Amino acid sequence: DRDPVEIIRVIEDIGDAAGITMTVDSVSSGEVMAIDPSLSSFFITMSGSGAFPDLHHFVALLAALPLPSHIEQVKFQRMENDWDLTAALRVYTEENL
Repeated sequence: DRDPVEIIRVIEDIGDAAGITMTVDSVSSGEVMAIDPSLSSFFITMSGSGAFPDLHHFVALLAALPLPSHIEQVKFQRMENDWDLTAALRVYTEENL
């Protein structure tokens, strides 16, 4: 199914492919879905830094992940020499975390 550890590895690979420095900061369980009680979710929060086009490319790749998920939050912040990114991804699963 959607093993959080495997998804984290994929996210780290996406960060490498986009040319950014990124870290998965946390994984936490989400709520059971009211529409389908057999589904639950978990959140992956991450941060990264790099050139703005590379960070934007990372977010586009994250949005295109071939699994039931959506990006809950994205924040770009201009730093002195580059940009910082914080993001949260919700992944839907049939198993509790």
